[in-house]
Amino acid sequence: MTTAPCLVLGMHRSGTSAMTEALGAAGMALGPAESLVPAAPTNPHGHFEQYPVLHLNEMLIRNRGARATTPWAMRESPLSARERRAVEEAFAALGPADSLVVKDPRLCLTLPLLAAYWGAMPRFIIIARHPTEVAASLYARDHLPVEMGEYLWLEYMTQAIRHTNGHPRTIIHYADLLAAPEAQVERALDAFGITGSTRIATVDTDLRHHHEPRAIGVAAAQHTWEALASPGVAAGDPLPGHCALSPDELAHRTRLLRESRRVRARVRRARRRGITTTVAMRLRRESTW
Repeated sequence: MTTAPCLVLGMHRSGTSAMTEALGAAGMALGPAESLVPAAPTNPHGHFEQYPVLHLNEMLIRNRGARATTPWAMRESPLSARERRAVEEAFAALGPADSLVVKDPRLCLTLPLLAAYWGAMPRFIIIARHPTEVAASLYARDHLPVEMGEYLWLEYMTQAIRHTNGHPRTIIHYADLLAAPEAQVERALDAFGITGSTRIATVDTDLRHHHEPRAIGVAAAQHTWEALASPGVAAGDPLPGHCALSPDELAHRTRLLRESRRVRARVRRARRRGITTTVAMRLRRESTW
């Protein structure tokens, strides 16, 4: 059985990055510095994601007919021999797994494939950020309709819960991590079986650019958000049935996806013609989202 690293699962990078950075400061290994995704203006401390894992997850998702932005299209199929070699190479490049912590939002989707390779469920932490905050961030960054952002949040969180059913979960809410970082990092270290650490990073609260700007519009996302606080789900129970999308919500998601692609294509065409970002953003606001 191959030793598995510790995983930080979650839909949005700010929450998972803050936790991974704090775990690194507490003594866990983050892998080689030269292969870490660099910092960006929206995440000045760094993403704390490893390029080998990022590229691996993209390949696994693409090979199953999906993209990170259309996770519901992902087919279930076992690892091929070529994919098993790719998993082995990616994680071998990160160093010993016994104290390694890895994060990438795509892990919510690829976890069962990696667990099949390792032969066991790895240790994991789930970071839950409010769906409207995630949706607002995706709107600002990727021009996604706000409700489409909620659908994406729902799919990633649903898959993270589905793939960890039957296993006790340490679910840490992003707001709690910002309010009491030491206590939440200690919860994560306890879950990973790591004791004796005295170095706990201070989480940068300025990274929280969005603060629950509106009520949750997708009913299934609302139900899932509420379920994440339940003792049963934390203990490993599956999500309640009412957390699934209704037929109307499924149809609505399809319409939004089609419109989102159309508007994003308009923005790309405007930029290629030399139109300023300001005008491109106006095109986005004037769409029928």
